[in-house]
Parts: sequence; C-alpha cells; structure tokens
Amino acid sequence: MSGLAVIFRPDGGPVDPARIATMQAASAHRGRASKPWTGGGVGLGHQRGAASMPDDQPAHARDGDLHLVMHGRLYNHAEVVQALRDDGAALDASAAASTTATILAAYGRWGRDMAARLDGDFALALYDGRRGGLLCVRDALGVKPLYHARLGDAFLAATEQKQLLAAGVPSTPDEGSIAGYLAIQAGLADGPRTFYRDIRALEPGRWLWVDGQGQQEGVHWEVDVDARPQGATYADRVEVVRELMLDAVRRRLPAEPPFACALSGGLDSSSVTGLCRRVLEERGRDDPLLTFAFEFNDPEADEPELIRAVAERAGARHVSAYVDTENVFDCLPRLIRAADEPTRDMGLMLLWRKKELAARAGVSVLLSGLGGDELFQGRHQYFADLLKGGRWLALWREIDAIYPVDTSTGRRTSRRRLFTAHALAPLLSRPLKHWLRRRLTSAGTVGAWVHPEFARREGLAERLAAEPPRRFRDHYRHYALEVLRCEVQAITFPIHDALNAAFGLDTRFPILDRRLVQQQFASPRKDKLAMGRSRIIQREAMQGFLPAAVLQDHVKKNFHPALERQQREHFRVEIEALLGADDLASATYVDWDFVRRSYGQQLERGGWYPLWNVLNLEHWLRALDGGSPTTSGDEVRRVAGR
Repeated sequence: MSGLAVIFRPDGGPVDPARIATMQAASAHRGRASKPWTGGGVGLGHQRGAASMPDDQPAHARDGDLHLVMHGRLYNHAEVVQALRDDGAALDASAAASTTATILAAYGRWGRDMAARLDGDFALALYDGRRGGLLCVRDALGVKPLYHARLGDAFLAATEQKQLLAAGVPSTPDEGSIAGYLAIQAGLADGPRTFYRDIRALEPGRWLWVDGQGQQEGVHWEVDVDARPQGATYADRVEVVRELMLDAVRRRLPAEPPFACALSGGLDSSSVTGLCRRVLEERGRDDPLLTFAFEFNDPEADEPELIRAVAERAGARHVSAYVDTENVFDCLPRLIRAADEPTRDMGLMLLWRKKELAARAGVSVLLSGLGGDELFQGRHQYFADLLKGGRWLALWREIDAIYPVDTSTGRRTSRRRLFTAHALAPLLSRPLKHWLRRRLTSAGTVGAWVHPEFARREGLAERLAAEPPRRFRDHYRHYALEVLRCEVQAITFPIHDALNAAFGLDTRFPILDRRLVQQQFASPRKDKLAMGRSRIIQREAMQGFLPAAVLQDHVKKNFHPALERQQREHFRVEIEALLGADDLASATYVDWDFVRRSYGQQLERGGWYPLWNVLNLEHWLRALDGGSPTTSGDEVRRVAGR
C-alpha cells in the first residue's frame, strides 16, 4: 500500500513543503512518508507501505527536470524496458531494474503516449519542468484511485480525498452525487464526480495534463469494441483464457510471502487460488498458501465443502471469519472514514472483516477473484439480441433451457417473466420504461424516500430516464460493460483501496487483467452463457486446476438473505435512534416523513438499499459537521493489530 500527494502551481509560484506534509499526515495509514520535494512550482510527496515497490520516491530524471510519484505497481515492467531498448533508448542495468526510472525513461522517449504502454495497478503524477506541466495517469481498469481539485491558483492531486480536504479544499457536499446515491442507480455513480463539490476523480484509463493553459484530458486505454478475440476456434480460446489467467496470477503473486487468497468457494476465487498453487509449483516453491473467507454459520449462505475442497487441492490453510453475530453499524463509522464518503452496500462489513482477518495474520498481499461475473458470465440480456434479430426459435430454446429456475439467481421463474425481463425490457428505451412505470404502477420515477423538492431541483427524474452512452451495439456486452464500469470500477475498486489502506494490504485482481478483459469482451457470448449453462469457457479453462465439485455448473449460494435476517433488528434500532433526533443533517435530501411511515414494512420485506443509503448519508453528513465519531488511521491500525 502506498500513496501520493501533489501540489502544482502553473504560475510557477512556490509550494510550501509543509502543505504536502499535511496531506501525507491525513493518510498516515498508507505508510512511511517521504520528505516532500518542492521546486519549480510543484511539490511532491510519497508514502510507502509494506507491500509497496522499493523505489525511492519522489524519483527524478533527465538532468533533473522530470519528477515522479507513483502509487501502485507495473505488471509489464520487463516489456516496457524491452520496448524502450528496441526504440533505441539507452537504459543501464540500474534504470532497467527500477520501475520509476523505467517510467521516467518511457516519458522521456514517448511523452504522454507512454501511458498506453503501462500495464499495472497504479496512479502517478509526473512533473515535466521543461514543458512546465504536470501529467496525471490512472491505470487502465482504475484499480488505484487518483483524486484532484483546484484550490486558488493551485492544482492538487492525491490518493485519498481526505488528503485534499486536509490541504484546504472545501468539504461542501456535491448534491448531484447525493441525488444519484439516493436514487440507487449505479449508472449515476459512473464518472468523475465525487461526494465533494470541488473534488473530482480521474477516471480509469485516463490521463490528465495540467499547465498554464489549463487542463487537457485523454484516454490511454478502453475496451476495443471492434477487436476480435485471440483464437479462431473455441478450443483455441480456451487455451488463450487458461494462459491469460495463469499469467495474470503469475504477474500479481509476489516473489516472497506473506500473501494470501480470498476464497469463498465460488468459481472465481477458487480459480485464483488454484492458479496460485500452479505458479508456486512453476517457481519450485512450497510456500504456505493462506486463504480467507467470511461465513454465517448458515447452510443457506455458506459453502464450506467447496472451500475445503479447493483449499485441500491447493495445499492451503484456510481461515474463516464467522460473522453471524456481527452488527454492521459497529464498523460503519470506520467504513465511512476510510472511504471518505457514504458506503453503498451493507456487505462491506464482510469485506472489512475479511481484510481485518488477513491483516491480523500478517498478510500484505491478498489476491481476489473479483470480476468474473462481468467477464465470464453476464446476464440474460442476450435474449433481447435474439428477439431483435428475429431469432425467435433460438430465443424460445434458450428460455426453455432456463425454465423453471433462473440460473442467474437460482430462483424459480416463468417463461413469461424471463421473456419480459430479459428479451423485451432491454429493447425499451429508458424514457419509455419510466413512462410505463408511471402509467401502470403507483410508484413514481424517483424513490419516495428522496425529498421531492430536492429531486426536482436536481432533475433526478430526467437523469434516471436518460439513456446511458452505448459502445456495444448488442445488449449482452453493453450491459456487461455498464456493470463493470458503474459497479466494479466506480464503486468497488475505491472501497477496496480504502480498506486496503486501513489494514496495510494490497489486494490484487488477476481476473481483471486488461488483456483478459479485452479477450472476454471480444469473445462470442456462447463461450460464456448459453442454453442454461454459465461460465462455460472459464470452467473448461480451469480443468486440472480445481476439484470437480467446483467446476460443476451450479448456482452459487447467495449470502444476502442471511445478512438481511441477521441485521434486521440492528437496522431497526439504528433507524429509530435517528428518528428521535431533533436535527437530521440529511433532511434537505431525504423525505424522513416517508421513512418514519414505511421503515418497518421495508425491513420486513427486505427493502434494504433505500434504508442503507439514507442511514449512510446521515452518518456521513454528521461526520462532515464533526457530529459523528470517526476512526483515525492510528485507531484503524490498532483495531487490525498492526
């Protein structure tokens, strides 16, 4: 874990090193802070934790006019070095061995075009003294965050939003982001906006150039919608997926322990665990492999037999955190403090506990199976593609193969429901869907828990009805990309990084290797989901790595019902405590009269997301005003036993 802090004055004015130190102190949990470097209108600071690369930072090159700070790491360092040498660059052995020296050499050779050549999980800021500009780059998938803001004449960038707030950026809430959050529409979270009016996030796969003329932003990587997959036949593509997954793990598994895998018993985490053992065998190592999970002591939610089978095959020692007596609200203030914003999922408590468990075991690198749903499965929106293409017989066969159990949920369903939800609904425009909802039901476009005046002021109904931009013409890949961007990149990655920092971990995501992402979006849908079968190519590619029980086509158990049962009374206590408060910080945004009337019914029927978001928003706003307890980095490390 690491972090960076940057202040840049395009007018060349001096930067006070103490302001950089203040930003570093605000994220002390990210590791040991470097001495701030200042010069030529820029100040740079870096922090290095246990899993950080060893390079000293800030790094400098080219007669002292290039200066770099970087959070994260490269996975194609050797390839970049070879490309530089092929292009005539002279790199001595020490420069070739250093990630930061290689990046500085790449910029010196290719300018900001070098961003497209870097493959890894990173965010960086590079000051070019000759051109008088600052280049910020975020990795292709957006695993590592980078936030920025303007403060007077200065441009500020940092790994965490709290660093920018500590430097003096106002903590004024961004009401547009609050509106999207309360609407529970993941698509409204996709983009540069944050919960702070004056802070923006650099989006995944983007670079940002800042100089005296202003700001310029560009794309250095995104999914190529016209790309063709590697492998002409299905058998060829199985081999490609197998090798890409193995190499993705190979690149991310450290040369030395301590490291571990998250292992839930699902195909994705099991795949990563099995591949880790193969990589260790390739290296001639018999290092102990640790695996971690959370369990509810509930047979409807837990899959201990699958976890045990995978752990035994991989020669792993498995440890579970049993969360059946947990109260999510005990750690909610710490979650909000770590994330700098309201959280979006009650299940984050479980992620908190799993990372805490790994930290207590002394682990510094944790490998996760995140991303498999988006890359290897998807949902049944391909029914709409069959209907639109007039392939009605094929559509009927696909529906009949799923009936009477929807394989994406494990729930009983009907042919009519499958047709309506997955074939017809995706073909309707969002404005038409919202019009039909208003005409055919009593529900409005905007959730009743949102204050109606606030919703009107923010134009929330119009935002919800707006069509998202489309990059793929087919509905299947369009939906998969939308989920990847809005839920994984915009929501899940930032909270992973925040909790990693809290516990001194570096979580890596082999399945979201950009080569594998591109391959799977280019591959035929039938490789993944067809005739009631799911994750077809992934199961084939993992033959020989996993036990047969895991490779069988089955629906993974859903832990959310158990979590909801467990938290129902905790929810009730928390809501009723707020309802008795005299002055609710979120009263401008939330229709608390509706919450008072309906919360009991919502709890009974499982209406969790509105209540969770309302409670989170109230806690976050109180924390901004100093009215709610938060947990500092030192306190978090104490809790983690670090």
